[in-house]
Amino acid sequence: MTDQTQDTAGEAPAPDAAPAPVPAPWEVPPPQAQPAADAQEEPVTPPEDQSGRAGELEAELAKIRADALKGAKVLLRVLKPHISFTHGGITVGSEPTPVPARALGTLMEAAGEAGVKLEEA
Repeated sequence: MTDQTQDTAGEAPAPDAAPAPVPAPWEVPPPQAQPAADAQEEPVTPPEDQSGRAGELEAELAKIRADALKGAKVLLRVLKPHISFTHGGITVGSEPTPVPARALGTLMEAAGEAGVKLEEA
């Protein structure tokens, strides 16, 4: 037979030694996140005042709505006891409201089904 050298680093512990206790899953602390060495903390800046931007967006929305209402229009208003009626993104109030003529039929039908009375002004 040949002589083999044995590596003692991978051997099992002696049978008389007690194995190391295995912690329960709830006893194991979560791993700590290590920040990247090259990552730098950025200072927290307060949010900018967005009121100017909000005004710009409102003006743009008003223009888009006005462009959508171009063309043939019908003036409608809601009769009491209701103060407004909305259907398909179009709201009719108690004051005469311009409505695209193409939407007149569907608005009148939907209002009738909802028990709301609309009239042409």
